[in-house]
Amino acid sequence: MIKKNLMPLSKLALLFGLLLGFASLFFVSCKKNEPTPQNIDTAALIAQNKIEFLMIGGAFDNKIISFGNFNPIKSQAGYNDTLQATTVTVMGMYNNENAILQFSFPDNKSGGVFEYEDLPQFLNNPATQFFMQIGQNQYYLRYSFLKITNYGQKLERLKGQFTAQLWDYNSNPDGKIVYLNQGIFDVAITF
Repeated sequence: MIKKNLMPLSKLALLFGLLLGFASLFFVSCKKNEPTPQNIDTAALIAQNKIEFLMIGGAFDNKIISFGNFNPIKSQAGYNDTLQATTVTVMGMYNNENAILQFSFPDNKSGGVFEYEDLPQFLNNPATQFFMQIGQNQYYLRYSFLKITNYGQKLERLKGQFTAQLWDYNSNPDGKIVYLNQGIFDVAITF
């Protein structure tokens, strides 16, 4: 009689042990830190930003400019509903000086965008702008051509190429033209 009562109890314990084993195997196989929009490190995405171009004219004549050490608070990109344009602000370092590149373009898709400004002091349309500063040297849009090759979603990448002519008032009060050639950008979309 005692043996009969123990047998169902041991089978129940075995069944319970097997269920517990399968359940723990299921939980162990789940990854706790899979990237989701809630736990992606935006600063790490911004650290992967890339801005590079050949500058002809001005203080950095015939130099390849490559930004580094991107500021995760000031660097941002995404579609601005108010402007109905994509805005990009990238702040990093070049040659131990602060370096800023800002540009915007209508829409939020891949393609080509041509921008032109006669009077750079009066940037009338914030939806089409191009501005750069390296140290104290500021450069304003004369014309630019942006080729957007990849326009991802939030927390993905915005990639493309650019060429530009910018007004340089640092070396000439009447505005000297500097050229940006072979430009590439790869920035995190943060909003």
